Amino acid sequence: MTEQEKGLQAEIQLALLVKGILVIAGTIGDADAPVKSIKVTGVRKNLAKNIYRFNRDSTGFYPQTEAAKGADFLLLMKAKNLDQEGMIEFESDAGSVALAYRLEDQAKISRSLVDHLRHAADYLDIEELRESLGVAVQYISFDGIQGAKQGYFGCLDIIDGNGIQGWAVNLAKPSDPLKIRVLLRSRIIGTAYTVFSRNDVSASAGVPLPACGFHLKWNRVTLPPELKQLDRDNPCELLVQIEGTNLVLVNLKGKWPSVGDLLGWCNPQPVPMSGSAKKIAVETFLDKDPVENEVAAKVKAIAFFLPQFHPIPENDAWWGPGFTEWTNVTQAKPSFPGHEQPHIPGELGFYDLRLPELREAQARLAREYGIYGFCYYYYWFAGRRILERPLDDMLKSGSPDFPFCICWANESWSKRWDGSEDEVLLKQEHTPDTDVAFIRDVIPILKDPRYIQINGAPLLIVYRVNLFPDPKRTTAVWRKICADEGLPNIHLAAVEFTGFNDPYGNGFDSSIEFPPLNISPAETVTNEIDELDKDFSGGIYDYRQYAIQVMLREPAPYRRYRGIIPGWDNTPRRGKRASLFVDPEPQTYEMWLRAIVEETRNALPVGERFIFINAWNEWAEGAHLEPDIRHGRAYLESTRRGLTGRSDWQVLAEYARVKGSLSGSELEDWLSDIESQLLARDRSLQYLRRLHSMKTPLEFNRVIFSPVPSSMLEYNYNVKGGGHGVLDTVNNQALHEHITLDHRRCALFAGWCIAPEAHVGAQSATLFFLEHLNNRKRYFASVIGRAKREDVASTFPDMGESVTLYAGYHFYGELSQLDAGEYRMGVFQRAEQKNIETLFDGVLRVV
Repeated sequence: MTEQEKGLQAEIQLALLVKGILVIAGTIGDADAPVKSIKVTGVRKNLAKNIYRFNRDSTGFYPQTEAAKGADFLLLMKAKNLDQEGMIEFESDAGSVALAYRLEDQAKISRSLVDHLRHAADYLDIEELRESLGVAVQYISFDGIQGAKQGYFGCLDIIDGNGIQGWAVNLAKPSDPLKIRVLLRSRIIGTAYTVFSRNDVSASAGVPLPACGFHLKWNRVTLPPELKQLDRDNPCELLVQIEGTNLVLVNLKGKWPSVGDLLGWCNPQPVPMSGSAKKIAVETFLDKDPVENEVAAKVKAIAFFLPQFHPIPENDAWWGPGFTEWTNVTQAKPSFPGHEQPHIPGELGFYDLRLPELREAQARLAREYGIYGFCYYYYWFAGRRILERPLDDMLKSGSPDFPFCICWANESWSKRWDGSEDEVLLKQEHTPDTDVAFIRDVIPILKDPRYIQINGAPLLIVYRVNLFPDPKRTTAVWRKICADEGLPNIHLAAVEFTGFNDPYGNGFDSSIEFPPLNISPAETVTNEIDELDKDFSGGIYDYRQYAIQVMLREPAPYRRYRGIIPGWDNTPRRGKRASLFVDPEPQTYEMWLRAIVEETRNALPVGERFIFINAWNEWAEGAHLEPDIRHGRAYLESTRRGLTGRSDWQVLAEYARVKGSLSGSELEDWLSDIESQLLARDRSLQYLRRLHSMKTPLEFNRVIFSPVPSSMLEYNYNVKGGGHGVLDTVNNQALHEHITLDHRRCALFAGWCIAPEAHVGAQSATLFFLEHLNNRKRYFASVIGRAKREDVASTFPDMGESVTLYAGYHFYGELSQLDAGEYRMGVFQRAEQKNIETLFDGVLRVV
């Protein structure tokens, strides 16, 4: 075999042996005789694992391609390797034949043959084979052997009631997100983008691929009106394409939904539930684990976590009984008009980290807004640990089930709060023995199943590498000890402390950018601050200028994980000697975050794309994502948008201005996000126009949810169950499990409710309530007017139309008097001599 043929063989193995599928074209004996059995003999009998067969007479299959001209069959079989010389012998009752497996020709198989292969898989009706083939055929294209290196590929995995799911990738630019469009009857009915990770596709292809998965949900699909006139049993073959190409994605399952399926999925009707089923559903929901994050982040964001929000004996001795981080936070004073101090926490309050409920709430909040995990500061001084309880409790209890890692804060503790050797409270000393003791102490932590890994290696971070006498020796010893203890690899990352810029030379695998350390602001604005306190001796800097400075920073010549701060102001710790940024706006933070997300996606392979946020809860340094009373969840919202690439148009415009020029995948991402914003605005305008055209007073019913007045206390007496109802939508959005509402805005509620013997009409009054899930406090709103719901009347014919016909409700509710938290919605309906209470599924989170 020549070198060229060997090269071709390697290429074809990449193209055709994905998931072990071997595709062979050739002629066997009498072309008209049906093939009853085929088996492999010769030098490599173990090539065959389940041989499947068919011929042109029984299947109507005949490949009309240059590469397979004259071939009367295709043989698809499970295979592990090729014969070294590319030869395989076959025997059949139609005669023996020696088939020369021509690698060069096979590499040129065209798209038409690919289509025949798909039909063949459908004919064989073998699920495993069909799925394997669906992946394999994506690597066959007009470009022959180059098809494994360039071109657009993809397929559909699932089409069901949850939507259309699949994957697509451009191998020439695998990091670029693609726009997928779905057509029905030559009309575009929906679009989606490849923003989800698909590790299975990367594993099958044998090469790392970025987020290539897409999921188009039915609530984002608009069906052609004429579809309602067709037979509901007719199949609807959808055309799913990568926009800008002619590639039609293959439906692996082979089965298309019916007209009835599509109409039901895109226009779901509420299913009335019995009273007992409703009660069980509500109780089950309230017992559920925290809501899982639905954010499809482009990178994994890790937020540094400070465990100093609980009292410890050391702080009691140094600072006074009961001291926690909150002590400094609440005593901070502003140094000039507009100086945002003190920072007062919002919905989580002045919490105590010893409470497991609080730690669960933090993890739930972080997960909801796209934070992948926490990095706990680990305080270890020659075997003495402090502030260890939150981490230890989490390790022992297994809760919260949220990814984490640790950062050894290996500097001395001082009264200056800066790790200096002045006024030392607890000294950090490094010796060979203490460094060995440290790694042995943390190995059990590194083995926790929740611990964050990079390519299978636990991530261990060190805050100040410069304090090690011999960091290269220390890291070598750590790696050996970890290997001896069952951890063959660990990923050591060094925080880029002041002056540090050489992780490899110090035995580390990477560094972590940690603003504002090691990145000094270009200029101060201290002299520009009006009415600055005359005793102020610190430094004041402009947050936006600093964000742009760090955004445009030159890439490092080593593995650097980018970092970001939502703000910085250490006034609570340093007083008039503080360093702080002015105008740290969420929009600027989001622009900065978007920049480091883009750089990370382009610079690092899938599985290694991490960024670090300083911090989740550094309240005494003005660096916290946790909500405060001034900004609420604004920084969390910006975090979610920045991680998922769904920024507001104002942020996108500012981003483009700051960057100066966009190109390649960065430009395509930017255009995709702009398009998403415009589409969302179009939908909003259409909805507002439709709302404005409504003439009935019911559509504009507006009420205020308020604490129950004494006049309503009668509803607490003689309360019975037995009602039925559903909260269909909130703000025109289907309520599946939970939805978040802003207490400063009205919310539009719509659904239906009925109760035995509760007779209602178009002008009936109904009392709705929202119940806080923690303190059970209720807020009531009386709504005048009901809407016809003939579907409900037909579902409950035995209850009579006087009860069921006007089951609908539709009103705006003001939430301004509600406390922040999670609520469930219910309704009281008056019946004869009793009040019937009905609870709806779903949780409304008010912020």
